[in-house]
Amino acid sequence: MKLKFCFWMYLLMMSCQVLKVNSTEKKKFKLRISGGQAVNSIQLPYVVALLSHTRYICTGSVITPSHVITAAHCTYTRQASELFIRAGSSLRKSGGVVVAVSLIINHPSFNSKNMDYDVSVLKLLQPLTYSQFIAPIPLANQSHSWSPGTPALVSGWGFTKVGQTEDSRELQATMIELKNAKICDEEFVPYTLTPRMLCGGLLEQGKNSCKGDSGGPLIINGLLAGIVSWGAETKCGLLGVPAVYSNLPVLRPFVDIALKI
Repeated sequence: MKLKFCFWMYLLMMSCQVLKVNSTEKKKFKLRISGGQAVNSIQLPYVVALLSHTRYICTGSVITPSHVITAAHCTYTRQASELFIRAGSSLRKSGGVVVAVSLIINHPSFNSKNMDYDVSVLKLLQPLTYSQFIAPIPLANQSHSWSPGTPALVSGWGFTKVGQTEDSRELQATMIELKNAKICDEEFVPYTLTPRMLCGGLLEQGKNSCKGDSGGPLIINGLLAGIVSWGAETKCGLLGVPAVYSNLPVLRPFVDIALKI
C-alpha cells in the first residue's frame, strides 16, 4: 500500500512540474512496463506513441513543440515518411493527435550491435499545441548524475508480463530505481555497459521496462534522465532482472545540436 501511495504521489508531483513548464512554454511560444499501472495523458502529458504508418513501434517523449526524443534502435532502419507520433492520448491506437515526422536525427555513433549511443531526435512536420494532455518534459543536463538507489519513473505501451504476445494498448508506468552498472554487466554477459548507459529496475518486485517500451522516458526528479534502450526480452520483469537505459546527461550535447537542425 505504501509503494502504491508513493507511486501516485510521484505522478501527481510530476504532473504539476510538467504542467508548470507547459504554462511557461505557452507564454514563450504562444519500459515496455512490467509490474506497472495504467496512467493517463494528464498525468504524463509528455509521453507519445511512435507509429510506423498506423502500427505502434515504440514510445517517445515531447521535448519541444516540434521535437520528440526516442531510441535510435527504433528509427535507424526507417524513413521519416513512414513515421508518425500520437500525442495527447493514453491509448496507442486512438485519441489525441497524430503528427507526421519530417526528419529523423539519429546519433551518428549509434551502434546496433551493443546499443551504444541509443538516442534519436525526431522533428515533426507540424508543431504540437500544448495543453493539459500534451506538454514537454525538461531534459537533464550534463551536470546531472545519480547514485544507485535513486528512484525513477518509467512508462510505455510495451508488454506487461513475460510471455505476452501483444503490447499494452493503454499507457503503463511504474517506479524503479537506478542500480550499479555491475548488476547489468553480470546479467548481460558478454555485453557491458558504456558511459552512455544506465542500469535500472525494482528487482526485488520484478518491476521494469519490457519489450515494446523502447524509446520511453526514464524520469528522475521531473527531468528526462534516460531512454528505455535494451534488456533481456524473454526475462523482463522477472525478479532480479535489470534493464538498460540511455544516459541522457552524457548524450545531451548531441540532443542540443539536433534541436538546432
